[in-house]
Amino acid sequence: MPDAADPDRPLSFWEYYAGQRITAGEYAALLAASGSPRVCATLIPGRCGSTLLASLVSQLGCCGRGNELFNERAANRWGNRAATAHGFLEEVLTRQQLGGVFWLQAAPHRFDHLLSGFDTGIAASWRLSAILRRDIVAQAISYVYAVRSGIWHSFSPGHAPGAAIALAGDVEAAADEVLDWVERIIVMETRIRDLLQQQQGPAPLVLFYEDIVRDPEGAVRRFCHDAGVAPPVRPDPFKETVSRLVKPDAAELRARVDVRHRDALCRLTQTRRAGLLAWAETVSPPPAGG
Repeated sequence: MPDAADPDRPLSFWEYYAGQRITAGEYAALLAASGSPRVCATLIPGRCGSTLLASLVSQLGCCGRGNELFNERAANRWGNRAATAHGFLEEVLTRQQLGGVFWLQAAPHRFDHLLSGFDTGIAASWRLSAILRRDIVAQAISYVYAVRSGIWHSFSPGHAPGAAIALAGDVEAAADEVLDWVERIIVMETRIRDLLQQQQGPAPLVLFYEDIVRDPEGAVRRFCHDAGVAPPVRPDPFKETVSRLVKPDAAELRARVDVRHRDALCRLTQTRRAGLLAWAETVSPPPAGG
């Protein structure tokens, strides 16, 4: 429910639409009314190239938009979209699809939260995929910069593209925050793996940030094919709508992380490499040269 004491407090989807539910019958009717698009959901741990991939795919106009539609937001922002959960879903299914595909991205805890208000079985036909990042320390450092600065993307309001982001605050504390984020990312990745393993049908697609950056067209083709869509044979050149943020102190921060947490990071990354990364590359082998 909206918080009268703090109207700007971010609310989750079912916090704002408390007491409501999407039944199987309602969902079937909404899907049919919106043209019965394919529904795809990409599970993400954050700072993994998801915004970049969405910007590239949406330029083709054939495979959805890939927005994070169910992130927390203030009550007035939910209310401005729709008065009910049914109305919100109706709006996004219609307006957010491209090429007959409705594609959303969500962190695993948000995905679980969304489905908690849906009748069991609604998401069984959804095609799930994931985006991960091989260099989890760089991913965690990106989180620290984003949380401390409030700048999450090159197009963030008030940020001049190409401008450097200073690492505000104590570097030693930031190094500890990096370790915390590594642990949190691994928890999210583990839940992502669990969700993908529950999916029926072909092996899931797992894309990596490093491959998206190295070969964006290849990553787009892999995603579109997994979603059941043939991308244009000769697409126009992609426009750069998302660029890397400049972090001049990132190398110093990474060095401090290594000094303070080398043993812990070594244990975590070795376990991750032998477990989660090995699983991802088994179910979704990387492209040649990746």
